[in-house]
Amino acid sequence: MAAPVIAPASAAVAEVLAYADRLRSLAGGELESELERLRARQGAAAWLQASLLHAHKQPPELQRAIELSHQALADSSPEGQQLQPLAHLLSSRYAQQRKLEEQVDRQNKQLAEVQRKLDQSLERLEALKAIERSLGRRAQPARSSGQGAVP
Repeated sequence: MAAPVIAPASAAVAEVLAYADRLRSLAGGELESELERLRARQGAAAWLQASLLHAHKQPPELQRAIELSHQALADSSPEGQQLQPLAHLLSSRYAQQRKLEEQVDRQNKQLAEVQRKLDQSLERLEALKAIERSLGRRAQPARSSGQGAVP
């Protein structure tokens, strides 16, 4: 059986992948200046680089990253055609990450609601314990005085 033929990465793909590696070393201010630089450029490679940057920001701007990767998917230029598999991969990854973040947000809201209900229940329990203690103190003197009166 013959080994599958793997085409070498195009220069455009290699450029975008190298950019993704370089993003890891950039800090907040550098990210913003890099974003300004990318806004001046057009084309699938620039859009994918900008999408990577938006996904890398803290917090990530996934909706904008998805929009930019879709722009790259729609690019019918030769560069755009070369970058379509990568654009599709990134778009899918961003959509999945966004879905997971929304799920985490929902779970955090549910957790906060459960915590609120737990706190209310604990307050009610403490109130019932206080009532029980006050009833117990009232009943004790009555029993002791009643026991001494019986011949």
